[in-house]
This record gives sequence, structure tokens and C-alpha cells, in this order.
Amino acid sequence: MQEQGLAVVGSIHAGFYVKVKRFLRLDETVVGDGYAVYLGQEANRAVGCARLGVEAYVVGAVGNDYVNRVLIISRIFL
Repeated sequence: MQEQGLAVVGSIHAGFYVKVKRFLRLDETVVGDGYAVYLGQEANRAVGCARLGVEAYVVGAVGNDYVNRVLIISRIFL
């Protein structure tokens, strides 16, 4: 029997979350206390499947900005 895998197709992106002491007011800039970077839904689905023992791949387009170049260089999605 042929081994099967899973390909998750969609956009590849990273989300940034910044911790602030309070909600911002209109046209206000504040300094954050820390941040976290999370990968998108497609990466989460592939990781979940891999944890269940399924060979998983992410297939999608990557933007041409700094963050996405870092993702490619760090081989997170390759």
C-alpha cells in the first residue's frame, strides 16, 4: 500500500501580536511591552497533522517583504 501524506494549500504568512498596557486611542502611538510572532492557519494545520503522524506539507505563495524573506531563509516553510 502506498504511504499517503497531506498537502495544506493556502497563503503563507506570519502574524505579529504586540503587548500594550491599554487600548489605543484614535491616532495614538504607544510603545509595546513585548511581542509574539505566530504562523498562519495553514502552518498550524500542517503541524497538527504531523503531530498525529501524517506526513504534511504546506503549499502556498509567500510575499516579497522582509518577514517572508526571513521565513524562507530560516527554512520554516522549506
